[in-house]
Amino acid sequence: MVRKGTLALDVADGDGRILRLKGIRPPYGSGDWSELDVMARYAPAGWIEGQGVLAEIETGDRDRWGRRLARLWLVNRKPGESPKAVASGLLASGWALADPLTIGSECRKFYLVQEQRARTSKDGLWSNPWYTPLDVLNIAGLNLRAGETVIAKGQVRDVRRWKSLIFINFSKKRGKGLGLMLTRRAQRAFAAAGIKPDSLKLRKLRVRGLLEPARRPGLAPRIRLSGPEAIEFLR
Repeated sequence: MVRKGTLALDVADGDGRILRLKGIRPPYGSGDWSELDVMARYAPAGWIEGQGVLAEIETGDRDRWGRRLARLWLVNRKPGESPKAVASGLLASGWALADPLTIGSECRKFYLVQEQRARTSKDGLWSNPWYTPLDVLNIAGLNLRAGETVIAKGQVRDVRRWKSLIFINFSKKRGKGLGLMLTRRAQRAFAAAGIKPDSLKLRKLRVRGLLEPARRPGLAPRIRLSGPEAIEFLR
């Protein structure tokens, strides 16, 4: 049962364990809307509070804080209605962000489409400009958000190799645009997905991940990609 005050992206099961909803992550309060995370907990309460839930707990999967990943469905809906995924409802209402790294390909596209629809409609957190995807060429804006998990979009201009690393750059000029870094492990993940890094040149992408600060003056912030799940191809 989901009770008032427990609506969040991590919830307690009947044994008191904390579960993290798989495939989504919570928004965090920004400088101009500091209570956004609190609003995200309570805004959808009208359709979830007091309802029974069915939990599918991933026994082998835990996040970095030791929480088990789970899918939740609302089960006591109107007669004839199928159970509704809680994560899907939060995405559709704009009160969560998709986390493609924690969900399989069968649901990833669906979740990203739901997130995009809410973003286009400016529902929930997307009504706050803080969550607008960052411009990959706006260095000042990127520096301001360094250390956060962000979404950015732009056109790839250059792909380079240095030792065992591959760098995907949104500007041909050093330090003038966001950079993406592929380690050997990430390169293997891209190869397994049939994506050649060189094929990304001139492609328009939406990318998400932890924005690392510039290592020294004259360089730009970068995102260290863990795999192709972190990018979306745009038209």
